[in-house]
Amino acid sequence: MRIRTLFILSCLVGLSAAVLAEEVDRPPEDPQPVPAVDLRKSSEDVEPPGVLFDATRNMKTRADKKAEEWGRQREEANARALAKIVAALDELRDYKLEIFMLDVESESTPEINRDAHNPVKGGVFYGWKIKDATVLDGEGSIAARKLVTQPEYYTYIGTNCFTPGMGLYWKDDKRTYSALVCLYCRAMRFVLTDSEIDVPLSASGRIAGTELFLKAFKDEQLATWLVSLQEQQAASVKKRIKKEAHEVKP
Repeated sequence: MRIRTLFILSCLVGLSAAVLAEEVDRPPEDPQPVPAVDLRKSSEDVEPPGVLFDATRNMKTRADKKAEEWGRQREEANARALAKIVAALDELRDYKLEIFMLDVESESTPEINRDAHNPVKGGVFYGWKIKDATVLDGEGSIAARKLVTQPEYYTYIGTNCFTPGMGLYWKDDKRTYSALVCLYCRAMRFVLTDSEIDVPLSASGRIAGTELFLKAFKDEQLATWLVSLQEQQAASVKKRIKKEAHEVKP
């Protein structure tokens, strides 16, 4: 009986040792392959796992939608502003159009001369001193109207700066309309009888405004600046055309 028990125990020990040896000698299993991410794809093509990445993607989607909605609202606001300005100028009959060189160093205060019916008082145009003035007619009048009514001269991005160096003043027997233009920050304020419209000008609008100003007044420093603006605009257009050509290339 004792011999049989010892035999059984020895068999169990041997079996356990064999199983243990097999586990030790077995090669480790290969880990599950991780899907490769093609870094050449855009962020919209890549679907990274994990809650953090999902949250980041959702934030980007919301930001894109918000920017798209803001752009749509700005475009609608520009369209409304354009319609109001066009309607106002169409009401004028036998009008006189003056262009002013304004002193950007003069201090503007809201209390000084806010009368839309008579904005020119004591050599001041809506708070800015008039350094020089001349009448625009013919091509000059057409260029001035184009500056304030062409959709391509409007943009979406505004600025906090507003130191207008140019003023435009339309006047007939019944109506007066004005435009204050800051060529530096591309901002325009069109003044109706009962309201004001602020519209940011595009790069093309700033160039058109500068060209209009230089046809009326001589300013060598501004003329040099205009050449720089034109060169920047040409380079920007060339870069955009090259980018669009690259995007459509198969």
